[in-house]
Amino acid sequence: MAKISKPSSKDSKDSTPAPPDLTVLKPKTEKSKVTKPKKEPAAKKEPATKKEPPVKKEGAAKKDDANGEVKVKPVTGEEAQRVILEYLVAQNRPYSAGDIHLNLHGKVTKTVADKVCKEMEANGQIMMKATNSDTTKKGTQFVFWAKQDPADIASPEELAAMEESITTLKADMPTLKTSAKLANSKLATLKSAPTTSELAASVQGLQSSIEDKTSRIAGYVNGGVKAVSKEEIAAMDKDFTYWTKRAAGRKKAFLNLMGTLSEGMSKEDIYEKAGIDMED
Repeated sequence: MAKISKPSSKDSKDSTPAPPDLTVLKPKTEKSKVTKPKKEPAAKKEPATKKEPPVKKEGAAKKDDANGEVKVKPVTGEEAQRVILEYLVAQNRPYSAGDIHLNLHGKVTKTVADKVCKEMEANGQIMMKATNSDTTKKGTQFVFWAKQDPADIASPEELAAMEESITTLKADMPTLKTSAKLANSKLATLKSAPTTSELAASVQGLQSSIEDKTSRIAGYVNGGVKAVSKEEIAAMDKDFTYWTKRAAGRKKAFLNLMGTLSEGMSKEDIYEKAGIDMED
């Protein structure tokens, strides 16, 4: 008998047809592209030319607009030390930092003066004295003065010359005080006198007053208006006095008559009926 050979699994697999590809392909839809108009490039702005600041002159003094005084630029550092030391040596007396600031007319600020003086005292350049032994205590004040050279001692001749100069100056003091008093008195008189502009305004006012009065009396001077004589004025005054007395007498007689006729009636009723307007 003939053997029927079974197909192998391998052959069966190879012979089985592959299933068809069922993948659905979507149609590609191209979107309409909108082309935007290109903007024209903006024109480049030219850089603005910077104004050069005005060149300040070194050492130029600034003027205060309020009172016209010259402002001095304050100094600091070594320059402040030099200025303060020269001032203390020249004055040869103690000063506080505030006094130094005021006496130097703002050339050194008060804060800088206090700081620099304390630094100079620490360096042994000047001397310092505090009002309290505890310098850290609040409210403590300090005074500073320049060191005096022990070798710088005046000779007897120099001391005698100084004494003579002091005596001469003391003798000149009364005369100088009298001269100063007279000068101050003269200055006060000059200040109380009107200025040139005030005098000009006063003269102009007087001229206007003269013109006004002249125009008012021009008619009398030229004869256009008749002036009243003294005799006429006296006659008018006499007539006025006479008729004033007559009027007073007539009023008195009228009132007496009214008092007699108005028995049982008031004056107001009689005046109203008679149509009389009686003044007080």
